Amino acid sequence: MPVTHYYSRLAELTVDHHFALIHGELEDDLVKMATIMDMEVDCVCTRD
Repeated sequence: MPVTHYYSRLAELTVDHHFALIHGELEDDLVKMATIMDMEVDCVCTRD
């Protein structure tokens, strides 16, 4: 994903200062953990 698209996507999600950037192979586990902790999850860019 081009950097300009990445930052535009963050702006769409109204991310201000708390977010995590993760490697794709960890996505499933971290999404599960966030769900258990009742945290909102928005995937900025998805795997193909």
